[in-house]
Amino acid sequence: MTAVVVPISIPIMMEYRRLGKTEVMVSSIGLGTEYLIDLPQEHVSGVIHLAIEAGVNFFDVFWAKPEFRDIMGIAFDGYRDKVLLAAHLGSGHIDGQYQAIRDTESCAAFFDDFLKRYKTEYADFLFLHDSDGREDYEEIMKPRGLKDLALEYKEAGKTRFIGFSGHTVETSLDAVRSGAIDVLMFPVNIAGNAVEGKQELLRACVEHDVGLVAMKVFAGGK
Repeated sequence: MTAVVVPISIPIMMEYRRLGKTEVMVSSIGLGTEYLIDLPQEHVSGVIHLAIEAGVNFFDVFWAKPEFRDIMGIAFDGYRDKVLLAAHLGSGHIDGQYQAIRDTESCAAFFDDFLKRYKTEYADFLFLHDSDGREDYEEIMKPRGLKDLALEYKEAGKTRFIGFSGHTVETSLDAVRSGAIDVLMFPVNIAGNAVEGKQELLRACVEHDVGLVAMKVFAGGK
């Protein structure tokens, strides 16, 4: 049986931080939403509303499953002005399965679907999704690739800021130094603290004033 989360008053004082050059003030604790996939509407809405009540304003909503987006759209209905939504360009859902995609036409279709199902005209943050290897990085950053598509959306007012998400230092460091992104999403946890080059990456974020969103803070359960 799935437990139902019931919103209650929480005596908590949330801390807010400037997210790099975006100048946006985000809650020091954000909410990733992948674990809410396939849970009932009442549960999902309860979690989202409880988080908002606690002062959380940053929500990562990369999943492209249509039914999940519908449920999340209902959960955020009436709260859009209180939250910052982080969408991902390059996350797809094909034949019932999640897939990272790089075809700009398909990515555009999934982003238009995001706006429709979340009942919004824009995403606050649009991340170039899950890029790790050199070849994939070059594919995303090439002329008329996903980076340029994201820039088009920014110019059109369909996103406020551009981000990059990845798990490897090399490509993430290149993204930070490229000047093309405002925010980096990268694993930050005790288990991966000794990853080679990580300190250089963090220093680069400071140097270029690129906001850092911690991914996998519990190291996938490690």
